[in-house]
Amino acid sequence: MKNINLNVGKQTGWTFQPNTIDCFSELIGQLGSQFKEYNLPQEERPPHHLISIYFLRYLSGGGVIKGLSKDADLMTILKLKSDNKLPPSLSKNKQNIEIKIVRQIDNMIQARKLFSEVITFQDLLKAQKSTVKNQKKHGIRKKQYWVGDKSKNNSSFYTCHPQQIEKLLLDLLVFINNTEIDPLVKVAILVHQFAMIHPFKDGNGRVLRILIMQILAEKCDEVYISILLFYIKILADRELYDSIEKLRNGSFTDFLTFWTNCLRWSDDTYLFCINLLQNDDNNSSLAFKIIEFDYYLKMMKRDFDSQK
Repeated sequence: MKNINLNVGKQTGWTFQPNTIDCFSELIGQLGSQFKEYNLPQEERPPHHLISIYFLRYLSGGGVIKGLSKDADLMTILKLKSDNKLPPSLSKNKQNIEIKIVRQIDNMIQARKLFSEVITFQDLLKAQKSTVKNQKKHGIRKKQYWVGDKSKNNSSFYTCHPQQIEKLLLDLLVFINNTEIDPLVKVAILVHQFAMIHPFKDGNGRVLRILIMQILAEKCDEVYISILLFYIKILADRELYDSIEKLRNGSFTDFLTFWTNCLRWSDDTYLFCINLLQNDDNNSSLAFKIIEFDYYLKMMKRDFDSQK
């Protein structure tokens, strides 16, 4: 792996001002070379929707589940409800919280239809409005936001100045609309740059995940996409933040390692779930298959944690 010059932005105090995409030129080439070996699955193999829904339950995120430390997870909510352990803020809700989660997930999926063939600034605004129901939180932020943990640490920072948002977003859109760049490379750079810009008042994570779904749809089926998103958001979110921090400090090794691990894990998990559903001996019910799959994921997570 050759050394590259990397300067993705400027840190002043707790504020990080990202540079434009051209600062990634050498890293984009490095990522492209590293990702060549991955021939992602393009053909959807039934019953693919079952597995997609299993993973997509994590994607709604945001403020839907107040009172819980984790983002919305339909299975967790149903379990808490059956055990009468829902937080008071949720148990008093007039509308069933699981219905809200399902609707939010559907909003995320439907929001992809708002994108033009060439994604525009207005498309991003429409997607944000579609997934954030509080009208007061619609649109581009007007002040600097704090990103990261609640307490200050190395991976936390203030986002760029609001006056820089439109310029940086338009620059990012030119990059992700470039048909000559591998979609996987687009996603890796997008995840970093979108986090640095943090353009909206709310729903930044949701819009980012919708963008990832849209970009990867060029290259692979929805099962693989939902598995990869699961890795980014749930399984290795801390590792992602840490690799982005290192990238801000000029080191790209951890960033490359993160995405290589992400693709390997997604490949393994994709093959497992496809084999699980295709190799049906007519003696094992769908429910048992899901239990087996859930167990497999827990073991994968255990093995992943032990290697940290």
